[in-house]
Amino acid sequence: MTTYVYGGNFEGIQSYIYGTDKLKEIVGASELLNEICSEELFAGSEFDYEGPENSLREKFGFNLKFDGNFKIIQAAASKLRIVFENKEDCDKMMKEFPVIVRKAAPGIEYSQACENQNGDLKDTIDDEVRNKLEEKLASEKNRPSTLYYPNLMIVKRANRTGLPVSGKNRDGDGEWLDEANLKKRSMADYSMEENAHKTLTNKVFFGNDSQKIDKEYRKWFALPVEIGQISNSNSFIAVVHADGNGLGNLIQKMKNTPLREFSKALDNCTVNSAKDAFEEVVKRDGNWKLDKTSGRKVYPFRPIILGGDDFTFVCKADDAVEFTKRFIQIFEEKTAKEECLNKNGGKLTVCAGIAFVKENYPMHFAYDLAEQLCELAKERAKAVKRGDSEPIPSCFAFMKELGSFAEDFEKVKKKNEEFIFGPYAVSDSGSRHFPMTDDLTGVVKVLRDNNSFKSFLRNWMSEELVNKSSAELLKERFEQVAKEKHPREYREFRDALNALVQQTKDGIALKKDGVSPVLDILTLISIAEKEKNNEND
Repeated sequence: MTTYVYGGNFEGIQSYIYGTDKLKEIVGASELLNEICSEELFAGSEFDYEGPENSLREKFGFNLKFDGNFKIIQAAASKLRIVFENKEDCDKMMKEFPVIVRKAAPGIEYSQACENQNGDLKDTIDDEVRNKLEEKLASEKNRPSTLYYPNLMIVKRANRTGLPVSGKNRDGDGEWLDEANLKKRSMADYSMEENAHKTLTNKVFFGNDSQKIDKEYRKWFALPVEIGQISNSNSFIAVVHADGNGLGNLIQKMKNTPLREFSKALDNCTVNSAKDAFEEVVKRDGNWKLDKTSGRKVYPFRPIILGGDDFTFVCKADDAVEFTKRFIQIFEEKTAKEECLNKNGGKLTVCAGIAFVKENYPMHFAYDLAEQLCELAKERAKAVKRGDSEPIPSCFAFMKELGSFAEDFEKVKKKNEEFIFGPYAVSDSGSRHFPMTDDLTGVVKVLRDNNSFKSFLRNWMSEELVNKSSAELLKERFEQVAKEKHPREYREFRDALNALVQQTKDGIALKKDGVSPVLDILTLISIAEKEKNNEND
């Protein structure tokens, strides 16, 4: 018997999601991808889905009915992998699903391919078949896509995109919008409804268990669709991108391991880790803003991508480091308990990048910076010496961007190479290679209310960039005065700083191997400090 393996990839995701600086449109784009690339979309198509009925099929105009049986192997991380029992159903999927995608999410690129597989219908894909399918998909990715809109000179154009308009914005300003942005805004509105099903909001609130969705809770609490609902009083936000380490190599090494089981277990670990971290860090008393229009309490946190081993979100700057730390720690704990994940090499690990930016900073630049910081963390994590069975250590890097325009990241790294002290580890296993996050936040806590010590660090960093000898004299003078006038505060500062730099000496250590953590310390202090000052005004 021959079965037919269908593969589909959503391409150009970054440009589709971040092709606008309006958070509501970014939210709508991410929600569209989350729901159209889901198993629930196929509920009622002769698929053995056990969840509740939902309105996704009606919302997306998904009316495919398959005559034979099929198995969904993967429907997450912007990938669809389905095994069909008969060729007619596979051909129907190849012919009609791209049309559905184009109608539901105009502007997104979608590539697809099919490969035969010998044997009865099963929920695995043979390694050889999988490799051939991936080669076909890689080839299809390079095929030019057709325009989804009529390119006529006579049509009215949207001011922000230059594309033909499809309707007016219903939020009050009456802006003419193209079809893609109109669909994104419509989806963002739908995600705010308490009856909405498996949205990214519900994933963060309730995890991957759709049975636990509390509609009553959704009436009173929500996640933001406007950037002003996220930023703290100093107008800073954090854009965070987290990505699993070595997942591609791990999947390639799997020998006939059920990909469906692996994919679902990984997705559950990622989503539920985000939920648990959200409950610990964000979901606390008073950490919300009241939406006067809906009367809901809005938490300053917005997931953009959440599925597979990818997690991208926007949050209040003050919560970013602690949330990232707890997400990574919980993810490691959960994957270590999943047999189908840890039997392939122990717990899975994550690297992340945090970009601290002003709320009016272009969102696509902020995401690019977060992604590059994540790559920096991965690059340094992969470079450490470790045993054959030891995983790549989890860690994260961060940076604050104050300019109006994004600089080339390589130039920024070169300019600040003496002060890129990270990445920072979140667990004891990573502490052998990188400084610990808790040690960094420990220094910040000691310095938060000590203006003279903070002033010294700022002056020292300025001198270090100009004249290292002068910077060393400044440090010696500071130690002399601080020991005499503020002995207790000096000892706390010295001990906290030396723990971060991993040195034991009588004086303070401001460098390790020629690199200083002072810029990272001042970055976190400035964010928290301004928030504190503004709250007291």
